[in-house]
Amino acid sequence: MELSYKDGEGSCAPVVYEGPTNRGNMHEVKQADGTTITVDKSQLLKLHQPDLTNVPTTPLDYQKEILHGYLPTEDAINLARPRTLSHIQQLLMDWHHRLYHLQFRRIFMLANKGYLPKELLKCKDNVPKCVA
Repeated sequence: MELSYKDGEGSCAPVVYEGPTNRGNMHEVKQADGTTITVDKSQLLKLHQPDLTNVPTTPLDYQKEILHGYLPTEDAINLARPRTLSHIQQLLMDWHHRLYHLQFRRIFMLANKGYLPKELLKCKDNVPKCVA
């Protein structure tokens, strides 16, 4: 099984899983150069699994994300100053999530036909952004 190994210093490298050791949460993995190392389970991720430990949490972290080009400035501003939703916008977002992120135009179509509350149509010109 191919995994990613986090070395604890910010770099991540693909490795091949060899198996568990007899020391609790420790596992043996083979690196690209063929060497086998013993690592803690917390240092292993599925190969394409996102690493959520690097999600920015402070203004300085967001600034670094912008400088490196990972996050557009406008998105950083929107995250730093979230918009408060009106009751009707919140209702629209609730339906959007309940319907597994169905497109807003389809939600409005369902509301227009009476399958969803007609009051959702009031948001047609002011649709909130879905962060997912």
